Amino acid sequence: MDEDIKYYNYKNINDFKNYTKGRIKLYENDNILSRYQIISRLGSGAFSDVYKSYDHMNNCYVALKIIKNKNKYIKCALKEIDIYNNIFNSDKKCSNFINLNNNFWFKENLFLEFDIGGINLYKYYKNNNIINIKSFATQILNGLNFIHSFDIIHADLKPENILVNNLNCKIIDLGSSFYENDKNNLFSSYIQSRWYRSPETVDKSTITKKIDIWSFGCIIYEIYYSKPLFPAKSEKKLKIMFEDFHEKYNIQNNTCYNCDKLKNLIYNKEIPNKLIYNNNILNNILLNKILVLDYLKRYDSDNLLKTSYFN
Repeated sequence: MDEDIKYYNYKNINDFKNYTKGRIKLYENDNILSRYQIISRLGSGAFSDVYKSYDHMNNCYVALKIIKNKNKYIKCALKEIDIYNNIFNSDKKCSNFINLNNNFWFKENLFLEFDIGGINLYKYYKNNNIINIKSFATQILNGLNFIHSFDIIHADLKPENILVNNLNCKIIDLGSSFYENDKNNLFSSYIQSRWYRSPETVDKSTITKKIDIWSFGCIIYEIYYSKPLFPAKSEKKLKIMFEDFHEKYNIQNNTCYNCDKLKNLIYNKEIPNKLIYNNNILNNILLNKILVLDYLKRYDSDNLLKTSYFN
């Protein structure tokens, strides 16, 4: 590539100590490694910021994820890179999952490079009245099944971590992920965003890949109704929502979550009388195979893909 990219600004490229709470500030046309040209900021999360960039070596646009410069976040990112590398080095491929293309250190900051994958599912459903629920649900489940085939728990599946481009869905962000058999200090870290958090995560009980299946069910409901199923402001209210939801639909529940102590806590969101209106097959799958409090009775991704709706 041409090493002399003269139109770069260098507003702060020589001052990488320009942080806000551990976050580096980048500007349009900043230069990274004489290769990546910063175009715009795509978004941010608890652990990182993401920028649209142009890769002058491969002549394409990419997403650069810059890890917040604190030890605990860097440690998580290094684990994330290891997981991505294990997936990349396998013989398996999946069109509904975004792989890591590159990672590098620059000015004491850790960068991860991904393909540009479109807009996130939250923004998509907010701006589109008509969505092919079956197509989207099947693609998301296919990506989840791919991740689960490596015994990896995503642990933060939500609309913001699913990208949509030309009606194709891809799961992103393994920053909170871990292997199912590797649960050391599991509940000392952040597991699942609250609105998509499974009952067993709330109860700090047995954690399996099925916590992702619960999140998946919440997402399918949300993209249909354009609003979350369990918009709790605390875990106490989330427990009540779980109980009320299952009582409303007369779903068998053999697990006690001690919610009687919280009976004075109420929430204003009314659960709709019909879940996925006019779609009895998906309605049955969500209620009896996905949004099931007892994880032992909840289907896994492989068995869900074999059901009549997804097959």
